[in-house]
Amino acid sequence: MSAAYVSVKELAEKWGCHPAAIYKQVDGGRLAALRIGQTIRIPLTAVADFERANTTGQAESSTRRRA
Repeated sequence: MSAAYVSVKELAEKWGCHPAAIYKQVDGGRLAALRIGQTIRIPLTAVADFERANTTGQAESSTRRRA
């Protein structure tokens, strides 16, 4: 079985932020999460969607070709 989910701690480490920032996004409904009791797991698809929706700058322009 592949890891289709990450923990709040794992995502905070990946993004270089405090876990509270992840909880804030989840609680605000901006980042989808699976709640199992008090445990929260974030689907990797939700991580990718969130990153795509909130990434600005060079990532967009690097995919365009100059004429």
